[in-house]
Amino acid sequence: MLAHPVASRTPLTQSHQSAVALRSAIEICELDSAKIIEKLRGFEDARAASNYSNYVEPHIPTALFALVLMFVVPPVLKVFFFYVLAPLASGRPPLVIDSKATGKESSEGGYDQSSQIGAVSQSVKLTPSQELLVHSDYLQTTPLHAKKSTKWLLNNKLPLSSLSSGMYMLTLLECSTEDPIVVSSTKDNLSEVGIIELPEGAAFVCQPRSLVGGNFERDRPIYMSKHWHIWSLQSWLTLQLRFIVFHGPGRLLIKGNRGIRMETACTARLLSQNATLGFSANLKYANTRCETFVSYWAGKESLFHDLFTGSPGVYVYEEVPAVKAGGVTSFVDRFVDAGLNAFGI
Repeated sequence: MLAHPVASRTPLTQSHQSAVALRSAIEICELDSAKIIEKLRGFEDARAASNYSNYVEPHIPTALFALVLMFVVPPVLKVFFFYVLAPLASGRPPLVIDSKATGKESSEGGYDQSSQIGAVSQSVKLTPSQELLVHSDYLQTTPLHAKKSTKWLLNNKLPLSSLSSGMYMLTLLECSTEDPIVVSSTKDNLSEVGIIELPEGAAFVCQPRSLVGGNFERDRPIYMSKHWHIWSLQSWLTLQLRFIVFHGPGRLLIKGNRGIRMETACTARLLSQNATLGFSANLKYANTRCETFVSYWAGKESLFHDLFTGSPGVYVYEEVPAVKAGGVTSFVDRFVDAGLNAFGI
């Protein structure tokens, strides 16, 4: 056709007949290609339908069942916890973590019945025989001549508790003069710091994750003891199997959300379990169910309230417990918190 462009368009010539035959062959090929493509598409659709029926359809009932469980199980568990488990725990006799403790813990201002011990920042003065162990996120200002070193764990005998509570890679300070060291959160604008005085013989129950640090004599470093209560039904019902006790003499620096209060246990008072930061180890510690199911159902109150009796002794709590956002992340956080709480961390 390209060799004879005029002859291929002239009827009855050999070139024209060849051109017509070539066009017919091209049209037949195009039709066959379209049929082949259509058949291939049919094969793809059939294979996709087969994959759906083989791999997706069998799992639809399981997925629907899991979706139903997500909406049904949490309310059922809340009803079970409130009306079955909580009354059992409320009826148990109180625990005494350490009956030999003196219960003479106090704030720097003294031994008041109720006092605000939290502040955005705290000034700590060290004598030449003392040292301050503090989390680096709470170290605001230090004297120029202060000697600093790193302490990898809060307690070398409790490595897992130190790591899981975040009390690792701490700063250890020594100072030859009584110049103030300012302790304050450098990252959380709602966090406050409180100081608890532990005289000789005092023992204070506190979770390590509530700590900022401690101030102790150099020759008598921080001493912690573990107290297991695995044979107590109350401990299992409230998921508090182990308590960690800090012994005096010394001072504990604790953190709380927007306010920290210390109260004496001279009269029976209820306190939300989510807010408790610590208490004297000699107090009688019991749990009672929160008053109304609706507030527990809505997440406005924790299931249990703490009850401390048996003065002398104090308990410490934060005024506004941190509230986490809802969703899957919150469920995972609550699960992790429950595990840490069970081991007193």
